[in-house]
Amino acid sequence: MKRQASSFDRGLRVLLVVASLGLVAGATVLVAPLEANGQSRERERGDRGGADIDRLAEQLGLSEEQKTLVEPVFAAHHERMKELRQDESLERDARRELAEQYDSELEEKLASILTDEQLATFKELHQQRRPPRRGMRRSR
Repeated sequence: MKRQASSFDRGLRVLLVVASLGLVAGATVLVAPLEANGQSRERERGDRGGADIDRLAEQLGLSEEQKTLVEPVFAAHHERMKELRQDESLERDARRELAEQYDSELEEKLASILTDEQLATFKELHQQRRPPRRGMRRSR
């Protein structure tokens, strides 16, 4: 014998459907702006790839040849930095030291590709992007 759905059962189903649609709509609103720009959450943290290279090439006035040469250098550097950020086995100071070492190695590699003026501009831009260190006091 089939039991007819009571108004309570129908109301519960409607509530579940509406709640599900609300969750889907909310998730879409959060993800859509990133996907519209061709970005993912990882890219939001700094792994922007080609867009950064294009902007940097413009800022430094790179030739097409230079741009082609720096792309794999930056890709390798970004991958190393990503792995470093994800390595939870390192203390914060050790992680900072390695990051500074990786940055120095990046500058050494770029020195063989960029002109002195381009390298100086890169160092200035790179310094501006670095977040200030916590706990460091300003000189008075």
